[in-house]
Amino acid sequence: MRHVPTRATVVRAGKFTTLVSLDHWYDGQILAKADTGTIVEAVGIPRHRLPDTRLWVMARLAARTADELDLRGWEAYEPTRARTARIA
Repeated sequence: MRHVPTRATVVRAGKFTTLVSLDHWYDGQILAKADTGTIVEAVGIPRHRLPDTRLWVMARLAARTADELDLRGWEAYEPTRARTARIA
């Protein structure tokens, strides 16, 4: 499986684990785990402000489980900028 860019939305941000929904993986209905520290570092905002934050992430969208997504390359979401497919 290859990684492709997709939008993610933070649903809940815990001390160590953040739950995100991915727009193009099961229509955002299933949540995936991500490392809170990685996301905070990528977007530069504190954990308590993460819920509802939109991000770009590279993911394996053909994955059947959240663990198979292999999320990487987190970036702040900028809707006016086209996202290029790059593997982080």
